[in-house]
Amino acid sequence: MNKFLVKGNTYLKKPVIYIIIFILIGMTFMLFMGCSNNIVPVEIEEIEVSLDEVEEISFGIWGISEPQSEVSLLVYEYIKDKFKIDIKPITLSTNNWKEELDWMVGANQLPDVFVHDVVENKLQFKQLINTGAITPLPKETWGQMKRLSEVLSWYEEVYSVDGQMYFIPRTYQTFDQTNGATDAIYYRSDWAKDLGHSSFGSTANLTDIIDLLISYRSSDPDSNTIWDTWGITGFGGIDFLWTGFLTPFGVRDWVLEDGQWIPGLLSNRAKEAMAWAAQLYRDGIIDPEFDSQTQDEALRKFMSGRAGMVLTSAYSEEVDSFEKLWKEYNQDKNIDSCVKMLPSYKNPMGTTYNEVETFSGGTLVSSNVADTQMYKILDLFNWMYTQQGRNFMTYGQEGTPGSNYKEKEKLFSEGNTELYNLLYISSWNLDNIEDNSLPVSSFLSYSKNTIETSIWPWSHEAELFTKGMLTPELCVLGIDGIAEGKLLHIIKTTRDFDKDWDEFVKDMYTELNIQQAIDEVNTFFDLKANNAKDKMP
Repeated sequence: MNKFLVKGNTYLKKPVIYIIIFILIGMTFMLFMGCSNNIVPVEIEEIEVSLDEVEEISFGIWGISEPQSEVSLLVYEYIKDKFKIDIKPITLSTNNWKEELDWMVGANQLPDVFVHDVVENKLQFKQLINTGAITPLPKETWGQMKRLSEVLSWYEEVYSVDGQMYFIPRTYQTFDQTNGATDAIYYRSDWAKDLGHSSFGSTANLTDIIDLLISYRSSDPDSNTIWDTWGITGFGGIDFLWTGFLTPFGVRDWVLEDGQWIPGLLSNRAKEAMAWAAQLYRDGIIDPEFDSQTQDEALRKFMSGRAGMVLTSAYSEEVDSFEKLWKEYNQDKNIDSCVKMLPSYKNPMGTTYNEVETFSGGTLVSSNVADTQMYKILDLFNWMYTQQGRNFMTYGQEGTPGSNYKEKEKLFSEGNTELYNLLYISSWNLDNIEDNSLPVSSFLSYSKNTIETSIWPWSHEAELFTKGMLTPELCVLGIDGIAEGKLLHIIKTTRDFDKDWDEFVKDMYTELNIQQAIDEVNTFFDLKANNAKDKMP
């Protein structure tokens, strides 16, 4: 019988001798942690556990179904052989998945592993924890898995609940968790030069950016004799406003204002950010279709000269696609001399704020899973976080794809596998795989360097307040969705912004129990601060 070594899986029933070992190890670990402030992988004695039997494990993911295609069967059989997991796909609706999960919990039919947006849907996430429907991820196990430990340890400090991690984050980058999202603004630097504007350096001022936007709109930069060029285009509606305005103005879920934490979307920071956005929309600078068009439609407007700037995703693979689309529309123009990327800008208060969230949703594990199943699930995720796992899930082989990887057909595409979204449950991982042999264009190298040095690094981390986001009163508010919808309406319709803003804030306090939530969050924060003081030497 084959044997697998599981390090420290306390979920597995062992003889009394192991209990003694665990106690000794725990004391050693506590002593070690008392000497270090850094998060480190847990070092625990190896325990031999048989994991050679294949077990059926259900995966609830949007848009997957039973494997039938050649690609699906290849992946299915590989995971079955390597991790002893017999995947049972459970299809979740992209529109009604929250309601489906509620029904599954009531019917005791929750998938063993399932996706969730975690922070966006705080109430359901908290309910799943409180009712015992999901189980924490045993650190004694994931602490011994290098990649998984690197990822979970990074998020543990902020997103653990009562000292336990309840989700595996769907990260933006697996190799460097200090970076944030990869949305960026590209602009026509050749037009800017012709219009008398210099290229932006490592930082930019919002007022200078707006001057350039006005120049794009008021002139005919593409020389087609038609004034049809927007200053900036994008997609995603409120997400466009978040990335372009709210985040750079320092708006977070909760903001410290006048000595207390208040919802960020009701703060003075949000008011000023939205006032700028409303003015630009009213002046015809912002493409009015930013809340209805797709990413591809926005990109094609930029490529064809219909916009001087575009806010879009900027992972390495997407930059590669961006460059290819540019060549399709501008065969006679070198992208390196025509397109640049805006760095994070200084707002009118002279402050630069950057993206802070480094994951989008996560994967939860049902409390019905067996101990061996838990190990296999975490082992699978640990592999998917590695270069080898990513390569296999992309190209069907564990080795590096080689210098001609761009010409190879990727196995995972929506058209040839029913398990397409399985690829993304661990990580978007759209940064370049760690392989020095991969070809990198000068434009990709420039974009990657700009993102890493001028856009992604965290700023003003001390102003973040996240652990209180799971308090009961806060969960029931649903403030984000309601406030965002109202703000989007204000941007597109306002004629008296100050009046409309005041009415918006008043409506939010009237419709939702805002003050009670504020009181609860501030009480939580005060308790946390006092506890921290008590622990100081």
